[in-house]
Amino acid sequence: MAEPLEHAVGASKLVPARAGARALAVIGAESLLGREILDAIEELAPRALELRLLSEKPGREQPFRGGELEVARLGEGSFAGVSAAIFAPGAARAGRWIPGALAAGASVVDLSAAHRLDPEVALLRPAGASGPRHVSIPGAPALVVARALGPLWAKARIERVEATLVIPASGAGSRGVRELSRQTGGLLGSRRIRARRFPHRIAFNVIPEVMGFEGADDRSELSFAAELRRLLGSPGLAIASTALRAPLFFGLLAVLSLTLERELGPAEARELARGGPGLQLLDDPSSHVYPMPSLATGDAAVQVGRIRSDAPRHLQLVAAADPARLLGRAAVEAALLLL
Repeated sequence: MAEPLEHAVGASKLVPARAGARALAVIGAESLLGREILDAIEELAPRALELRLLSEKPGREQPFRGGELEVARLGEGSFAGVSAAIFAPGAARAGRWIPGALAAGASVVDLSAAHRLDPEVALLRPAGASGPRHVSIPGAPALVVARALGPLWAKARIERVEATLVIPASGAGSRGVRELSRQTGGLLGSRRIRARRFPHRIAFNVIPEVMGFEGADDRSELSFAAELRRLLGSPGLAIASTALRAPLFFGLLAVLSLTLERELGPAEARELARGGPGLQLLDDPSSHVYPMPSLATGDAAVQVGRIRSDAPRHLQLVAAADPARLLGRAAVEAALLLL
């Protein structure tokens, strides 16, 4: 995509942010995703920026720029003087505190699923200087696929997307990572294990359920389709997906099959991916070079490869990314635009 996807989604009725305010708050910095947010702030934010770490369970210091930052208690008055706030916790907790942050004049970047489909909330990027000050970051599968498809969408448009989404244990947070680690060690040691965070054993297994079912579809598949349509600005885009929880600690893999509106061959698709912002082309199968979760982990780019075609106007490809790194960086980029 030519630039990070932006969509104006209605005029903001909120109080303008204070002129000159340069404080950024991070709620949930102690989480797995919060650590990625702090890493992105270290890389992208000016040193003059005041950083406040807030949590309902304060006390644990977080490493930052060679020192330690205290995590303060989140409460009434926490957002006084804050220009922008990044919310890393879940939807219920974010929903309790976001109204207060907005009322205090802070702009909000929300990583929870609470407002991703709200037409009054911008998705991924603020819509402009006069646009909403409440920005929602899409889920990792939709963000990864939107980045991977961006150059193709701009050139040929897409009629249908079929996706198999391979989701790591870290998509369930630090509890998911610990459960995979514990079960792997237990099975290798011939010990009895129990499933707690996931509905079945995750070690040495693949579970065709990620967020629980709504009818025949997993809720992650429904949210993926709705968010991808919104990111691409195409409400009628046909999307079919299957989400799988795999025994990966980190790294997401998307296997994609596309039906295009016009003919575009694999060679042209590779050149588009090569020049796509935020993309890394890895497409030399004969040399065993292609996207993989292990290669994507720790990288902010979306890897794209194995681009091929089995019929006119059809393309198949694979994309891989580090979802926590991608989401953390997207949140910080959005927050810096709102300061």
